[in-house]
Amino acid sequence: MEDNWENLFYRITRLFAAIAVSSLLFVLTSIPVITMGCSLTGLCGCMQEIVKRGCGETELTKTFFANFKKKIRQSTFTWLICLMAVAFLTLYYIAVRNMTEFFGSIYGIIFCILIIIFMLVFQFIFPLTAAYDFSIRTNFMLSWMMALALLPRTLCSALVPALIIFAMLYLPVYIPAIVPACIILGPGLAAYLNARLLKKGLDMCEKEGS
Repeated sequence: MEDNWENLFYRITRLFAAIAVSSLLFVLTSIPVITMGCSLTGLCGCMQEIVKRGCGETELTKTFFANFKKKIRQSTFTWLICLMAVAFLTLYYIAVRNMTEFFGSIYGIIFCILIIIFMLVFQFIFPLTAAYDFSIRTNFMLSWMMALALLPRTLCSALVPALIIFAMLYLPVYIPAIVPACIILGPGLAAYLNARLLKKGLDMCEKEGS
């Protein structure tokens, strides 16, 4: 019984160490904002390998940079599209705030719908980029279809980064160490939990491709 607890503690410790290393790689390679798409692809690739093979079978640095370099063009264009979508939504929000109450309510509802669509697609776009060699257009289409087909899992995966952001914004007053902890563990933990939740969707995609 004691050996089982020791093995469990060892596996958990090793997992969190892998998540921390992957997070630090992500943060360091994201310092130029333009490379964040490649960093997200590298991070998702690492977490997918950990979910599939376990920490012991995954060479984190090698896997991260292999995904980073292999999909650099596709990841960068995908990230630029996401940035343009964020810029459009920001301008749309500013415009809605300056409208009259009646039209502001109508366009406010449309804004909420657009935000939901963006968040649903964003959950899958970089995991798909890391996992397969599909075109950017195909990845966006598959992201939307998979988000709807696996809606409960998609919503759960969207909660993970939302909770991490919430913790960084509102908890430092009570727990000063929460910000460095979120920076060290946050990106990797969010990507790992998302890889767990979205594994079914990626498996479905793999079966369709074969």
